[in-house]
Order: sequence, then C-alpha cells, then structure tokens
Amino acid sequence: DSSNNSLFEKAIHPNFNPLLLGNNSFHQDYSKIIESLLEIYPQAKGFRSHSQTTNTPILDTIKSKGLIYECNVFLPYSTKIEIYKLWNGLIRIPYNWEDDLHYNYGYNFVDSKIKISNKNINIFDFHPIHVYLNTEKKERYYAAKPFYLYPNKLKEYQNNTKIPGTRNLLIDLLSFVKNIQLNSYTLIELSNQFKVKE
Repeated sequence: DSSNNSLFEKAIHPNFNPLLLGNNSFHQDYSKIIESLLEIYPQAKGFRSHSQTTNTPILDTIKSKGLIYECNVFLPYSTKIEIYKLWNGLIRIPYNWEDDLHYNYGYNFVDSKIKISNKNINIFDFHPIHVYLNTEKKERYYAAKPFYLYPNKLKEYQNNTKIPGTRNLLIDLLSFVKNIQLNSYTLIELSNQFKVKE
C-alpha cells in the first residue's frame, strides 16, 4: 500500500539457503534471486538475506543493482552499533536485536535487554510470523511452522497466555518510543544521514 510509504520502507530479503543446500529447483543463482525480487520491489534500496547469508560477490551484486545499504550483520545486544561504508560504496548497518534469537538466548519478552535512548543506535528485527504468533519460545514457532499456509490452523498456535511474547514486546517498545518522544528512522533514512556526514 503506497499510502504507508512514509511509515514503512520496502527492502529485499532473499533466501539463498536452497542454493547452499543443493536444492535449486528453480535453477537460479544468487543474482537471479536478487533480480527477481527487485522486479517485484523496484523501489527497494536495502537488503537483508534470510539467515544472514552473504559474501563479497553478493554484496557487489546488490550494489551494482542500485541498492544503497545492507543490514546483514547481527551484533547481539551491542551498545555500539556503527554504520560504515564497504569497499564498493555499499553502506553496512549492523543490527542488535532479533526476536527469534532473543528466545534462542533463553530470554523472556518482558525486556528486550537493550537500553533505549537517543544516544545509541538500536536496530530491532521483528519477524511478522513471531508478531502474529506472539512467540515467546522456539517450541511455539516450530509447532506452528508447518501451518504457514493455513491461517485458520496457524491461529490456533498464537500465544494468548499471560506470558509476554514478541507482539507484547513490540507494542511495549513502540509505546515507550512514543511516550518519551525518541527519534526513530527507517534504514534508508539512516543511510542518507550517514552519507551526509561523510
């Protein structure tokens, strides 16, 4: 929906895992996967691959296709997120929080384990499936995963208990940011700010 362009940014999220596993039923290489996503989302300027899969040829390809940044490096709970430029001019924006890794660390969703302020950059990664399920532990996600394409069945796996999950944490985080009027940015906005400061 183009009416949400000021609030949401579209970027590409290719899955190269089938190539790595030798399961390439579409007979595509990584560049064809990138190109097919850019045909669907020609306005995309950013990149994060599924499972953070990347290498030098992939980074050079996304730069040659007109993308501006990649957000593929995870630094768990880091307080020192720094944006920098790669050899090819691509901007790298690391991120420091992800919902599935939060539960893999064994943390609960009462707290993100990140101190939020305007002094530090914090990049949060929420997966739509975990927001929908309100995932609080990996067992819930793995039980629900076979039913991705069956919404009525998938709904049965939502966390409606009193135990906080991903959705609860996202709502709390958004409320906190709004209530104390913290600045928030899309990744393309951060990229543009970085380019101005260079």
